[in-house]
Amino acid sequence: MAPNKMVFISDVHIGLRRHRSEWFGKEHVKPLCDFLGWVSTRGDEVKDLVILGDFFDNWVCPAGAVPPTIADIIGAAPNRPIWAMLHRCLRNLTHVYYVKGNHDMDTTQADLDLLADPRSGKAPQLINSYLDGVLVGEHGHAEAMFNAPDRVHDPVNGVPLGYFITRVLAKTTQAADCPAAIGSYLVSVHKSKHEGKTLAEAVLDAVMSFVGLEDEDLVELGAGLPDPTLGEVKARYRDLYELWKAAKGDGGAVDALRAEAFGLSPYVYRLQERFKIVVLGHTHEALVKAYPQQHKHDPGVEVREIYANTGKGCTERPTFVEVTNHPGGKWEVELKRVGYTGGSKPRLQITTLDEEALG
Repeated sequence: MAPNKMVFISDVHIGLRRHRSEWFGKEHVKPLCDFLGWVSTRGDEVKDLVILGDFFDNWVCPAGAVPPTIADIIGAAPNRPIWAMLHRCLRNLTHVYYVKGNHDMDTTQADLDLLADPRSGKAPQLINSYLDGVLVGEHGHAEAMFNAPDRVHDPVNGVPLGYFITRVLAKTTQAADCPAAIGSYLVSVHKSKHEGKTLAEAVLDAVMSFVGLEDEDLVELGAGLPDPTLGEVKARYRDLYELWKAAKGDGGAVDALRAEAFGLSPYVYRLQERFKIVVLGHTHEALVKAYPQQHKHDPGVEVREIYANTGKGCTERPTFVEVTNHPGGKWEVELKRVGYTGGSKPRLQITTLDEEALG
């Protein structure tokens, strides 16, 4: 039988490991390599490895430092063991696909070609989204207010406000390693009403105050780009919420704001109008959820849609999603975790955390 499984991973956040604030550390290299090596041995079952964005990360870099390019990250010697395992996947699987996220939004096919397997010549293929019948896979940031590509305020590169928020927070190691970190600053929504600030100004002020930066501090961009001050960034993006409201209405703007702190449910619901299975990343919250949710309490209720989130790979226990397209139209969606057995010689152990099926 032809391979009928798809494996999804996201949010690994590989950088250069030069700054303590980076999310992917040296302790995460082995679990990631072991995971990729395990996937590469399953070519008789797994047809596609799908990377759903933020595999690389050139956002988590302190504002006063020059961030790496994607090519810099690929060329860094400490990351070579990871590419060696990725080469095995390229050789043994039908496809390795790459969907961009926000922390790797400037990744190009030319960058991915640098990861071509020397033996087979195959490189990861850059795609906008992964589609397979009733299934769609994306990163999940497309309608998140601070992280969606922003061609209004940055017509050339589409850099969103979230990039600058992340660069500010990267000055400290206290910032949480997930988009929901912004949630603690959404109290600024209330403050902004009393201080004459827009939402965007208030949120950026809040994170600047948290790390001790001022309006005159520069954000180093590198690549020959002019370095803006944080005051200039605030002025540029000050009408962000108002523009979302004008384009999407009150409800759409609130949904885009909620996506930064409270999950991606509104976006999932919109995707489920066209797809029965939605696989996303971005939130770092690993889960599998079937709809309608009454099916857990009533065996007579048929599952109509499934939403799965890959969680994150920047951890010693990475999570991922495995989807199986069984003959006859049955689909199985499993949330799994990479771990190790105990004892003096621990072995790789893949654990299923949750699963749902439809069809």
